[in-house]
This record gives sequence, structure tokens and C-alpha cells, in this order.
Amino acid sequence: ELGIHNPEGLFAPISILNQIRRDMVDALLKQKKAAFSEQMDAIRRNMEPPAAAPSQGGEASWAIKVDRLEYLQAMPPEALAEMDEIVIDISRPSVKELLDLLPGLRRAMGRDGIRLALPLLARSRDEEALREKIARLRGAGWSQWEVSNLYGWGMLGLDPASGLPDHYPLSVSADWPVYSMNRLAVEQILEMGAERVALSPEDGFDNMKRLLQAHAEACGVIVYQDTPLFISESCALANLSGGCPGKAHCSFVSMEMASAKGENIEAVNQDCRTIALNKKAFCIASSVPELKKAGARRFRADFAHRAYRPDAVPDLWRLLRQGKKPTFTHSANFETALA
Repeated sequence: ELGIHNPEGLFAPISILNQIRRDMVDALLKQKKAAFSEQMDAIRRNMEPPAAAPSQGGEASWAIKVDRLEYLQAMPPEALAEMDEIVIDISRPSVKELLDLLPGLRRAMGRDGIRLALPLLARSRDEEALREKIARLRGAGWSQWEVSNLYGWGMLGLDPASGLPDHYPLSVSADWPVYSMNRLAVEQILEMGAERVALSPEDGFDNMKRLLQAHAEACGVIVYQDTPLFISESCALANLSGGCPGKAHCSFVSMEMASAKGENIEAVNQDCRTIALNKKAFCIASSVPELKKAGARRFRADFAHRAYRPDAVPDLWRLLRQGKKPTFTHSANFETALA
């Protein structure tokens, strides 16, 4: 409503009223611009990483992540001695296979040197079996876990919105698919109860340096990995052949394909799910010295999704520890400045 109190019946020309309107709008716009600028300055100050802490030196820690237990069985004792942590994706092995192997690894690594990883992707049809597997492993005393999505927090009995409750008996870390490509995202993940986070293999070195400057102890860098390009719920071979022989009669492990852009892709079958991988593995092992200078103290090599010859994994591990890139690898966006 607009109420006008004008007992003397004064009159103002439209030209003057228009000028008053223009002056008022100009003043409001200036105030709005100043308020916006002040708000943006505050956000920028909050986004700036803290001053880099002086380097403490010392040896960097190394971890390996696998989804097949035979890779670990092929590792010689001296290779296991170089590992500060072993991360095992529990998707492929059965509970019995895990419970048979884990005690031996515990003797070699100690309980805190073994972390069990929840699947990268879990559908509702997988939930009951996955919950049972987690319950049996937790019942056997395994308390170090890794999650790859918000679903994982819930599977471990956590609410992502409130973080770890007091006296929570598990240690939780977050793998790279939990978005971690800016400092505020990393801080949010840590507030949700994760002790550590793996930086994305899709990230670039310049951005990694900023994250490491802010959270060197919490951020780990993956130096080798077969990063999934996409995951499909349909079987690539069944689609091509026009039918499925049934899971009990299926011998499909992997097949080579070419994308519309001419890229060589390997389609891997995992429990009737197709995982597409670049024929070249991601690798930035030769950049470990630069990453150390930037503050990185945690490095990890992943052997998952692709079916390696078990005896080839120790050789690849040795190359990576020597800072050498195996043939047929790529560095993704590592050397590219991200927009």
C-alpha cells in the first residue's frame, strides 16, 4: 500500500519525481555493489589456503589398493614391508576369502595397516549382501574402512550430516569419488568424520598444490590407477551378441572396444556390470618428487577393475616406488591447469 500525507496539497512536477527516482535507484545500486563486493572479499579470504607450514621432512607413506587378493599373495615380503597401508576393496572377494587372508596380513602389517574399502557403486539389490559382509567383517574386529560415496557412510552406521559420534569404534577415510577438488570440499569431508581423503586423479597439479598446502596430512595422492570411464548396469558382450548365456555359464572377463573418438577402451565384466577403462592406466609416479615438494606425504597405487597377472603387480609396484612410469600410461589432467 502507498499512503500519501499532503495536507497542503503541494504539487511536484513529474520531471522532479523522475529525477528523485533515478537518484534513489543509483544510490541503492551503489550500496548493492558495495555489499556484494564486501561479501565476495570475505569469501575470497575464506577460500585462501593458510600459509604453508614448514616441511617436516621424513619419509612419505605408501599404500596399495587392490580388489583381488591374489595380488597381495604375489607380493614378496620386502614389498609388503614398503607399504604403510593395504586397502582391500571387498566387492570381489567372499567373506571367507577375506577372513582366511586377513589374519596373515595382520601379522605382516599390523591391524592399523589394513583398511577395507566399500564398493565404488552399490545398488539396492546389493544392499542386503553387502550389509551382511560388513557385519561379519566388523564382527571379526576389522575397524579401518574406506568409503567412496555418501551411501558408504550409511552402510557403516553413520549420518554424513553429523559426522562421527563420540567413541565411534571405526576409522573412516574417503576415496577419490567423494568430491575433493577444492579446499572447502575437503574440509566438509573431514567434518563428516573422515580422517583422510584421496585427491581425484582427474585433478591438475596446480590445484593439488593448493589442497596439499591446506591439508597435507589429510590428503593422499593416487599415483597409479585404472580409473573407470563409466559403469553400465548392462553387459557389453550380451548387448553385442544379442543374448546372455546366464551367469553360471558366462566366461566374459573383458573385451576391447573403440569409442566414437577412436579411443581404445577395455570393457571389464564385474558381476554382470560393465566397467569401461582406458587402455592406458593413469600414472603420475614420475612426479612424486614435485608432489613431495608441494607437501604430499601420502601416496597410493591402485590395482583394481583391470585383471592383472598377479606376478606382474609386484613388478609394477617396484617401478612406481622408483618413480618410473610403466609403458602405456597417461597423466590425465595432471599437467593441465583446470578452469
